[in-house]
Amino acid sequence: MGPVSLVVMEKGSRWPWRCLQSANVVAVADEALADSGPSPLASIERRCGRVKTAILACNASVGKAARARRAKLGAALLRAVGAEDGRVVLHADAEEARSRQLQSDLFALADTLSARLHGTSTTIQVHFASAGV
Repeated sequence: MGPVSLVVMEKGSRWPWRCLQSANVVAVADEALADSGPSPLASIERRCGRVKTAILACNASVGKAARARRAKLGAALLRAVGAEDGRVVLHADAEEARSRQLQSDLFALADTLSARLHGTSTTIQVHFASAGV
């Protein structure tokens, strides 16, 4: 199938239209990655191919629990794209991103994930956009 874009959707998040640059898209709910059993990401990679772009579509939730869940998901997505030419995108709909706390949380997560990129060509992006834009 070739490289795929993996979209992880938090419950209540909106589809990240403009983040996608691949015809090969696999979408999963964030709850699917919370499983403590064998990695669902490894299963996706075996069935579908290399994950080149991983997008975490975030809802409007803020607070300690939301930050912890996103940190876990972000780390898993970073592992999924690997060290060569991967891309992790933290996406929130522009309407939801009016919350300064949500913006702050996503930029802080991007900073934390970026610290793990030394010696790689993988990138971390934060993206706010209206539906369909």
